Amino acid sequence: MQRSTHVVIWDQLGEAPTVDGTTVYWNEFFLPTRSASKISLPQYVEDNSEDLKQRFLAFVREIGESQIAGKSTIEHLRTLPEFSYWWMTLFACKRWSTTSNIIEAVRLLALEDILHETKPTKVSVATDHRAIRSVIRNWCMQSKIEFESLIVSNSESSPNFQLSRLTPRPVAAVLVLMREILRRINIPKNMMRHDNLTDVVLIDYLTRFDVDSALHGKFDSGFWSDLVNTLDNAGQKTLFFHQFVANSITPNRKATGRILEGLNSKSKTQRHFLLDARLSIGAVLKTLFMYFRLVRTRFRIRKIKHSFFPTGSQLNLWKLFKREWLDSLSGSTAILHSLAISELDATIVKIPSCRTVLYLMENQPWEMAFIQLWKQRRSEPLVGVPHSSIRYWDLRYFTDSDSYHFDLASHPPSPDTVAINGPAALRSLQVEGIPATQMTEVEALSYLYLDEVQ
Repeated sequence: MQRSTHVVIWDQLGEAPTVDGTTVYWNEFFLPTRSASKISLPQYVEDNSEDLKQRFLAFVREIGESQIAGKSTIEHLRTLPEFSYWWMTLFACKRWSTTSNIIEAVRLLALEDILHETKPTKVSVATDHRAIRSVIRNWCMQSKIEFESLIVSNSESSPNFQLSRLTPRPVAAVLVLMREILRRINIPKNMMRHDNLTDVVLIDYLTRFDVDSALHGKFDSGFWSDLVNTLDNAGQKTLFFHQFVANSITPNRKATGRILEGLNSKSKTQRHFLLDARLSIGAVLKTLFMYFRLVRTRFRIRKIKHSFFPTGSQLNLWKLFKREWLDSLSGSTAILHSLAISELDATIVKIPSCRTVLYLMENQPWEMAFIQLWKQRRSEPLVGVPHSSIRYWDLRYFTDSDSYHFDLASHPPSPDTVAINGPAALRSLQVEGIPATQMTEVEALSYLYLDEVQ
């Protein structure tokens, strides 16, 4: 890459103005990736994907291991014995989405590499993303490079956007808790009998099933496919827990009553319940207690913002992740996650003894809570079942390989076995350092319907 005295970072629609230097296009793909005057940043990321992916995964691990007052972040967020809330924070969950800012972080790491190669004396930025602009400005100050912010339309200044920022996080948390309580009033409790023997427990989402069949007592699941009939025909007693998903058929939890009643009306081997049903007073109180512990911890570890520098980088990425970090520890996300912990803990102790538990594995925050609570309370094996292909940039499924070389407290919560649905997914997870003994290859249940396609 040629040296350039002036680099323009263009995060706008259309062609950038012609400059005597290099233009880095933030969002546009084109080949070749680089030339004397143009560089496609997304294509550059893909060309250097393995290195950038590993650097970001290492960055997440390092934040969890950051020492504050003699304890790691993971330890500070240990809100229950053998349970760390760290794994439920939005940052640690690594959601690859337009709101997580992970895409922006990876591109900034790539941009820093480009700037190191071009060695500019001036950097101009055209973006309406305030956090990106701030990170690049701070990097230029650290590197003693002239910085210029080009005038662009500011889409982030809409009234609704500003209003959401002005709402105090504890106020938003209380309002969300009240909303959840109201949503679950008059919802029947899960009536499980402890003396009922159960062979297998399956946990999924209340979607992707045939509604008409369910109303007549048959569970045709798009997630579990033939597994349901196989267990039924073998006389296996199966307990299903379904996460509520709002849709046109079940717009609220109350609307699930007819479906669950239909599913439980005929089968002698299956029982179906909502995983997140009616709230008890005890669960609400426990939720509030958990939430206030998180708020207190947020202030105790507020110096964590000084740790958001990836190793070997001068990029301070705190501005990118500040909002979701604070929301995870004191906002609406904190109260929802506290509620999930309380509900899961109450449900786990009521589940009858079983041989094994299978759950749809997406590495969502509730799963991080479920795994930790289950291993704390129970001894039956957990099997995580990814129900679709594992995409390369879906970082929820990947962990820095060094995590498995540190002490046990640094290990992410994981099931006893991961049921991998293909050799490609198996290879990709093995490359990340996940122990082979933890994985087993199985058929992709979600795609068995393709056998019928002629």
